Amino acid sequence: MTTRLQTLTQVVQQGLAQAPARPARAPKVAVPNVYDGAMDKAEDFIREVQLYINTHAAEFPSHEEVVYFMLSYMGGGTVQNWKNNVLEACSVAAGQTPPTFPYASWEAFKNEFQEQFGDPNPVAMAIAKMEALQQGTDTCDKFTIKFQALAPRTHYNDAALIELYKKKLNRCLLEKLYSLPNMPDTLQRNQATGDKGWYQWAMQLDRQWREFGVQKRVDGETRKATGGARGSAKTGSGQQEQGRTWNAPNYNRTGQGMGQGKDPNAMDVDQTRRHPPVKCFKCGKEGHYAAQCRSRLDIRAMTYDQMREYFEEESARKKDEEEIKKRQEEAKDFSQESE
Repeated sequence: MTTRLQTLTQVVQQGLAQAPARPARAPKVAVPNVYDGAMDKAEDFIREVQLYINTHAAEFPSHEEVVYFMLSYMGGGTVQNWKNNVLEACSVAAGQTPPTFPYASWEAFKNEFQEQFGDPNPVAMAIAKMEALQQGTDTCDKFTIKFQALAPRTHYNDAALIELYKKKLNRCLLEKLYSLPNMPDTLQRNQATGDKGWYQWAMQLDRQWREFGVQKRVDGETRKATGGARGSAKTGSGQQEQGRTWNAPNYNRTGQGMGQGKDPNAMDVDQTRRHPPVKCFKCGKEGHYAAQCRSRLDIRAMTYDQMREYFEEESARKKDEEEIKKRQEEAKDFSQESE
């Protein structure tokens, strides 16, 4: 019994050793997007094709299959006529004796494609796009991705790219970066020391600032809701007691009546505290809602720096108005005392 079991074990092991190995499965890679002849998409299209054929090399035994594969993802726009001409040339070459192919290699076909649809001066185009790039309302993560895509095409060195990156950031974020105890001296993270570069620090501080802004809004809404509920509960319990309506006593200014005199405007102050004045979130001014606003100014479309400058001016204007009003009241009181 033991001998038979050992024999069966040896047979199974030999079968496993002789079994052919399963071919490795290619990673799942998206097929290229259809190319329509746009010049600014030519380089991206070539990269997508190259990525696919690199991960599916077994499907492309020769460069002819690569050319036909690339042609199959071209269509519409200005590229359709060029594609038809290439297919016609391939058909004519295949009908010769012996059959031939109009392109000696994949590189030859790719070079012809780039000459036809690629940017004739990619460096100048990248520099122009870099000059027009600004962070604006984008998150720093989104802005940095755009900057990184253009940076290698400009052929600028790291020192020039650092200065450009700082110039394109929003001013408030740049101020936070300059407040760091140790300023970064590279764009990317230093792989040797692990120190963060300008990219990493800028994205981190921008995320923290945006999280803080969200938290402030949430806290403000919570305080507003809690304060309103507390005010309503206090008013309800004070005005009704044992099913009867409670009327506030009338205090005169001379102290006569039921108690000490009270400022007749005190209730107006309490009412204002419980219900703050209406404020338009479009122009930022009080006294009307956004639906009633006739101003062309829209603070929602401003950048952070523009909003900060606008509210600083509004705050200064309100302070001036309050100061003028205070002086007018003092002058009025003085004239009444003189009489």
